[in-house]
Amino acid sequence: MNIVDRQTFLLLPAGTVYAKVTDAHAGEFGAVCIKGETVGADWYEQRLIGEFTELDSEEGRVEALGAMRRGESRTPDFETPRRDSLFKADQLFAVFEQADVVALTFRLTRATFDAYRDLGTSED
Repeated sequence: MNIVDRQTFLLLPAGTVYAKVTDAHAGEFGAVCIKGETVGADWYEQRLIGEFTELDSEEGRVEALGAMRRGESRTPDFETPRRDSLFKADQLFAVFEQADVVALTFRLTRATFDAYRDLGTSED
């Protein structure tokens, strides 16, 4: 992983996996994201937590979060990017290298098998 400034980050290609540095002294980072296309001084991003289309409005946000709190499942959208739109000139970014992304993928795959191996599959 490398730390880069905003100017360098804007030059990175779409598909770059990164997290914003929230506290450089403590080594704290924000959500892991995939960078989309750069548009001027901004870019599109896809947060790996996923997005919920219902959260685009206040009414949708209240309904979706209430449903999830009641135990109802909502499927996150892992494909639709959103504009970052947070213009902090001094923002730093932790950029994952290819080996980091591969290691993360393997770890998530292992977690999937660990957590869900006894659940089987459902044809319902």
